[in-house]
Amino acid sequence: MSIAPGSAISFDIYVADFRINLHDRFSMEQDPVADPSAAGAASLGRFSNTAGVEVLWDGNELIATLGYDHTATIYMEDEAQNVSSTTGDSIQHLLSASVTAIPVSELFVGVRGNAASTTFEGALRPDVFSAGAGVFLQYQLSANTSIGGDIGYRVFSFDDSPEPVLGTGAESDRENADGFYGILRISNRFNRFYTHSLSAGSDTQLSSFAGVLRSDFVRYNANWTVSPRYVLTMAAAYEWNTESGALVSEDSTRLLLESSLSRIFSPKIRGSIYYRFARREADLAGRGYVQNVIGLQMSYAF
Repeated sequence: MSIAPGSAISFDIYVADFRINLHDRFSMEQDPVADPSAAGAASLGRFSNTAGVEVLWDGNELIATLGYDHTATIYMEDEAQNVSSTTGDSIQHLLSASVTAIPVSELFVGVRGNAASTTFEGALRPDVFSAGAGVFLQYQLSANTSIGGDIGYRVFSFDDSPEPVLGTGAESDRENADGFYGILRISNRFNRFYTHSLSAGSDTQLSSFAGVLRSDFVRYNANWTVSPRYVLTMAAAYEWNTESGALVSEDSTRLLLESSLSRIFSPKIRGSIYYRFARREADLAGRGYVQNVIGLQMSYAF
């Protein structure tokens, strides 16, 4: 059983040109595939809850946001704890801000940044401070096609902790964790039944093993409205991952393929059946896997 990421309770309060959003987002997952750095366990049970506030100011041609989120992550199973030698529950405080300019109706351009402090339980997990800033752009090429992109730089600062126990050389050097990130995406509405998007880029995130995971990726997503009540969703992705400064430091690749057929029962209720294939290959023995999953999902929108 799981609670899908994206599940949330959210309220909007409007005052003049300001929108104040209060939210509580939560998820409960057991699938280790959701974490690119996880391997060696059939289940990685964890519960995550994010409570926060975001203030948006809309000046028509200029939009500014400022937000704060408090995230608690709890690992629920002994097997999950053993995956990373005391994976450890965590608390994160995240402050984010953005400014978007709209010089013409087809163009959005702006800057955004964030800073986060993450504290872990367990002596083998260093606390981490991270910050990033960059620019973004979204342009509507035509009525059916848009392009966009992000580019920026992220830094990570780790508290003193034991050196990685697996992996050697520069892969385990936390000083190499800082770096640029970027993504380029294109979206197209082929016709009123079929929409799809293609994206490619490089990004960094904290890993399950107390380090930083850099991922280079290519992703394709498509939605086909087969009939007014049935929607077929397809997704494919390939990743090249490098984990550094962690209890486990490694290079890995992942191939992900997924397809789901959804039945719309009402404007608020939807059910789906899905299939996912995942294959992970790594340069450390015993950390590759092949996964085939068939599942059912129900969703309700308030």
